[in-house]
Amino acid sequence: MAGEAAIAGIPMKTTYIGAVQSGNHDGEEVTLKGWVKRSRGNNNLRFIVLRDSTG
Repeated sequence: MAGEAAIAGIPMKTTYIGAVQSGNHDGEEVTLKGWVKRSRGNNNLRFIVLRDSTG
């Protein structure tokens, strides 16, 4: 389920994490929004678990 959003007047398509995980956007650049559930790593490299309404 995708919708439309605008940042600084530029329309952007809403992309959900579930759609990215299923491979629907392979090779595409996407912008994800959500909340950080978990973070791990060190000073040089950080990994996050990002969540949205799709999990």
